[in-house]
Amino acid sequence: MRFWKSPIGVTLLFTAVVFLGQFTNFAESLRVIGVFALIAIATFFIHELGHVVFGVVAGYQFHFLTAGPIMIERKRITVNPSWAYFGGVASCSPKTDDLQKIGRQHFWFAAGGPMVSLLFGIVSLIAGALLEIQAFTLFAFMNFAIFVVTMIPFKGGFKSDGLIMIELMRNDREKEQFVSSLLLMKEMMSPAVPTEWSRQMIDHARTVPANENNMSNSYLLFYYDLCDSGFEVASNGVASYKALPVTKKNKMTMQFATHLKQLDAVMNGHATPKQLRELHSMMMSVEPISYKRSEWMIAKLEGNETLAKKKLKEHRGDIKQGKKQFGFYVAEEKLTDLIEQNL
Repeated sequence: MRFWKSPIGVTLLFTAVVFLGQFTNFAESLRVIGVFALIAIATFFIHELGHVVFGVVAGYQFHFLTAGPIMIERKRITVNPSWAYFGGVASCSPKTDDLQKIGRQHFWFAAGGPMVSLLFGIVSLIAGALLEIQAFTLFAFMNFAIFVVTMIPFKGGFKSDGLIMIELMRNDREKEQFVSSLLLMKEMMSPAVPTEWSRQMIDHARTVPANENNMSNSYLLFYYDLCDSGFEVASNGVASYKALPVTKKNKMTMQFATHLKQLDAVMNGHATPKQLRELHSMMMSVEPISYKRSEWMIAKLEGNETLAKKKLKEHRGDIKQGKKQFGFYVAEEKLTDLIEQNL
């Protein structure tokens, strides 16, 4: 049942309905819906591909790209595991430690999506007019729409491409902090284990003020201290991040801090199912490692051993897969081992 609720499962069901519907009186309507869905996914893919192409040309390292039910990684093509990524996500990180160079590279990474969307919109509009194919015209307008939406400077659960470009054109403290966070993500997305990360970057992360825009620092510090000095030191080291208020608007950004509160309760021996469920309600499956660990802990505390074993198996499976590419999963595995000992 879990498979059929996933992006690939729902896509397969949708495709089957559209196909079988061609033998009914709803054939034309379903065909239109099917074409629209296909064009929408293609539009998402083109936009994220633009980010990747411009980022790689500028000097970034490619990690993964998702659009609809598909995820493209460096060495394979697989299924997209999260609905949060369905609308398209491109992940790249810098190869250099030069902050000025990273700023320029990320500007082109951010600009690549809108620029490619605009280009495909223009080409598709011309093709649609010359060939009189409505699908091309629809594709053109959807590309124009995503260009406009992503270029509008706004900040919700994330910053728009337009806002990022504006921030990178400035020369102030906020730009410096933002670019520094990109350098920290370089460490996070490398195969190096946390204790091998740049000590200069760790020391710098300790000087950055704790706010929701700098949450990447909390990951870096916690993972490093966990592997180097243990859970108590790691948890105390990010206390200022855990103290930040969590709202419906920023809960996605603050998910790691929310999960750390759960972990503190378990490690201190004071965790209750009600407490963990309240915190779990502010988490999202977009970050499956902490989300599934949370599900496992709750099931374990509630005495549901069957569900707990299932969730722990899924969680450890994700960690095993992640360790093949990223060193920080070593810290995630150590953390799960510690929690299992205390549950």
